[in-house]
Amino acid sequence: ESVELSDTALTLQPEETAQLTYTVAPEEALADNVTYTSSDETVATVDAEGNVTAIADGTATITVDVNGVTAECEVTVATKAASTVGNSNNGSSAASSGQTQDSSAASSSSFEYGAIPFSLANDDTWWAIDQSDSAYWAVLNNINSMRAAGGLSALSPSSSLDAIADSRCDYQLVNDTLSHDGAQTPEILAQSQKSASEVCTGWQNSPSHYAVIMNPNFTQIGICCYFEIGGKTIWCCTFG
Repeated sequence: ESVELSDTALTLQPEETAQLTYTVAPEEALADNVTYTSSDETVATVDAEGNVTAIADGTATITVDVNGVTAECEVTVATKAASTVGNSNNGSSAASSGQTQDSSAASSSSFEYGAIPFSLANDDTWWAIDQSDSAYWAVLNNINSMRAAGGLSALSPSSSLDAIADSRCDYQLVNDTLSHDGAQTPEILAQSQKSASEVCTGWQNSPSHYAVIMNPNFTQIGICCYFEIGGKTIWCCTFG
């Protein structure tokens, strides 16, 4: 009836590998015809056992097909610049652990604050930031600050990617989740942070999110944050 992969999103560096496994429901369902495929083998390959190998920067979708029922995992391959990675403790979430001095050039202390205008949501409904809000530009500037510290070009704001980011925030709200299911583009998500500085610090300190931000192939970004007067937030940045 359904198939789930062990991961719905992976971020790898070239030549890194990862193992995908699947589960089926109901548990007693017969899984006698299983195939794994990659949408772009120049980015990432997968063998018959679900072993994924990163090849080159970009994104690829790994699909498992079990008796005609499928599940997907989005793989982002990104080369991290040596000056921004340092010794990252093999994926430790503590970004300060072992990083070089260069990687702290875009530390949270230098981020633009970018407060969310919670007072606007005065009717107890969810509101969203857009390019008319300072928080939007603070996120953009903070992310470009990270990229500049790694010698990467700045991202340009994209109205079409903004619209996708908005729809992805809506998806999280409607489904009461924080999931990459149904993602149309590479994306990063977060919730509960009350400013651009806070959310960007979280993304910077997460190796998987940071790797997406530092993908040298990206040239554009979409930004959205849903918020309500009680202080809850849902964030999404989309990339292309």
